[in-house]
Amino acid sequence: MYYLPLYNWIKKSGRSTELPDFRLEAADSMCRALQPQLSCLPVVQRSSRTLRLVRCTQLQSSGAYRLEIEEDAVSVYAAGDRGFYYGLAALKILLAAYHAVLPQGSIEDVPDFKNRGLLLDVSRGKMPTLDYLKHLIPVLSDMKYNILQLYCEDKLALARHPLLGGLTGAYTETQIRELDAYCKAHFIELQPCIQTYSHMHGLLRLPGYSHLSENADLFSFAAGNEAVYGFLEDEFSQVLPWFTSKTLNINMDEAYDIGTGFSKQAVEEKGRGRVLLEHILRVAEIARRHGAETIQLWGDIVQKYPELLPQLPEKTIVMEWNYNPLEKFETLAGYQTIGREFWAAGGVGSWNSIFPRAYNAYTNLTNLSSQAKAAGANGFLVTDWGDYGHMQPPGLSLYGYLIGAMQASSAKARTGPEIEEAIWPLLFADKSQGAGFRALMESNLAHHLKTDFKTMSIYYFFDDMLDGLSMRGNERYEALTEDTFQHLLRCGSEACRHLAQTESAGSVDTRRYPDKDWQALFGESYLRELQLCARMTKFTGEKGLLACQIRKDMARDGVSADDIMHMIFRIHQLYDAFCLIRRMFEDVWMLRAGRKGIQTSLSLFDHAAVQMAHTVRWLALQREAVLRGEKADVTFQSYNGRHYEVLWTADFRNMWDRAYPWK
Repeated sequence: MYYLPLYNWIKKSGRSTELPDFRLEAADSMCRALQPQLSCLPVVQRSSRTLRLVRCTQLQSSGAYRLEIEEDAVSVYAAGDRGFYYGLAALKILLAAYHAVLPQGSIEDVPDFKNRGLLLDVSRGKMPTLDYLKHLIPVLSDMKYNILQLYCEDKLALARHPLLGGLTGAYTETQIRELDAYCKAHFIELQPCIQTYSHMHGLLRLPGYSHLSENADLFSFAAGNEAVYGFLEDEFSQVLPWFTSKTLNINMDEAYDIGTGFSKQAVEEKGRGRVLLEHILRVAEIARRHGAETIQLWGDIVQKYPELLPQLPEKTIVMEWNYNPLEKFETLAGYQTIGREFWAAGGVGSWNSIFPRAYNAYTNLTNLSSQAKAAGANGFLVTDWGDYGHMQPPGLSLYGYLIGAMQASSAKARTGPEIEEAIWPLLFADKSQGAGFRALMESNLAHHLKTDFKTMSIYYFFDDMLDGLSMRGNERYEALTEDTFQHLLRCGSEACRHLAQTESAGSVDTRRYPDKDWQALFGESYLRELQLCARMTKFTGEKGLLACQIRKDMARDGVSADDIMHMIFRIHQLYDAFCLIRRMFEDVWMLRAGRKGIQTSLSLFDHAAVQMAHTVRWLALQREAVLRGEKADVTFQSYNGRHYEVLWTADFRNMWDRAYPWK
């Protein structure tokens, strides 16, 4: 008898029971609070099988429950509504996973972390629609998340600042209040998450706001600038009442440029740490005047200025963020003596990549959560960032959300096979989809692809094909090789084949989902997102192999005009595939996000297309030289590709790309 290891089975009888429907035995007051779950269960009052909800004062921890599955009966024990909600969610998921023939036994679940949150970046290009968020929230709550933060730089519509979000979108008061109420109905707290120092280029590059910047990079607020605090006064006074939560994440990470412009004199007199602390205190004071009671901020200050920690305001939560796949998170030790509540924050590894760095996420989320629990952390926050235009489809982060939820609830070290055994039954419509997913996971294991939080496959997808950084390499990024491109082509082709089999079999339509929200997340849209990534991976391999072949052929003695014409023809074929992917990218973007914000990503496609045309023009010149009896430029000295910049090497001051002021 298979017992889904997502849950903590404390008793296994080895028998099964068919439970197609239930007769509910519960107080009416319980039923009202638990309606979102009960409406998804097969409750039939004349059923011969029973679903009992029983108050149990022994399960005092918030969200704790016990689920007992017996012959013709299921009982959920909990002390409060949250525990019943989670117990019913487990039952709903098991009914789908086992097609209503459940293993008999008992599950007891007591979440390890009191605070189990997801931070979703909505500021770097992709703004999820309310429809998507309303499908996501119930699934998050099914997995026992109790906190959601939408990371906002310039994504809250302010009446006195109408330019904010004009180009890239912003959530309105009506939308936030609607989301807040929806979260509350699903036992989730929607916590405001508003950046108040760095990463502010979306605002600072609007007309009339550059005076708030620390320097000409237009990246960070100027610490100590009264105009900055006037803006934050406007923002907090307007938006904090939209949220019922009294906790505010003010972020304050990556204060790299403090003291480089407006605050230079203050830093020279007081030091960088003191100036940053004064900025934090000022922001916290404004926030508390407008309803915030608990302040959260990233743990950069713990690492850089530990001597200033005692001066942080009371009820401040410091969050240690680390997205690396480390075996040991040494920095957690520094939080045990700071005298402040602290959380740990890991990452799903989906940003700056065609497909998420899933194996990295395995190590990061399992090791960080288990070690944070041992260090005394009171919360675990799973982050999903959107650096450089939020290229990745939202659905590809869902796997990381499920891993993070499992770790926040049961924070123990797990191996990759253990994670997959627990979660894969919830992900895929059939074995072919799982095989396609595995091929995409393996694509990130190609040589030289991964550096820090970046995967060079997405970089080369947009890079100059013959002589860009990907082909040349430098002291930080090794050049991609023919073997790398062969690996990408093999994995991408395999993923395309498997996912096409899933599509032709109609498996996503016939699969049994826990409810309509799970279907919206893991049904047809999920398959299309995976297919896009498979096509992009395959294309990147094809592009790289063609570039390697062109470089070899151009270096060959006796390259002919016909040879070069064939190269040009192959690039035209490549461009045709590129255009199809661009259209597919737009369609997939619109599955879960609004159109505003897509322009940054589409411009990357446009630039890459122009660069392909540049390559063809250069080859045409070499062909003409051969026809005149001259030699082609086999050393590529006349080819101007090495100055092409994209994504994380783009010039920050070009006022176009959503880059960073460091490379």
